[in-house]
Amino acid sequence: MLEILAAAVVSLITAAIMLCVAVILLGAYKVPLHLGYGAFMGMAAIGCLIVGRRDRVALISTACIGLLGIVGTICFYAGRGEIQLRTHEHSVPTAAGTARP
Repeated sequence: MLEILAAAVVSLITAAIMLCVAVILLGAYKVPLHLGYGAFMGMAAIGCLIVGRRDRVALISTACIGLLGIVGTICFYAGRGEIQLRTHEHSVPTAAGTARP
């Protein structure tokens, strides 16, 4: 039971880190959140399979990472219209309006 809890915690931490990276990609390169999150979670799951140990905890955490990747990608795809990154667009700089000769 304790190993399943450890695998779930590791998977949630991985998902949180990959979400942060996907948000950075969204802001910097305008990559949609569902694509960035899905790609990074897929790479994490494949990396766990290739590099990780073959014990029970590693396989459970790999399965949880894959499941969180699939579910998260579906949720972000469903809510893609609501996810918008708005930049601070100012029509007139405030410094130009305060200068007087």
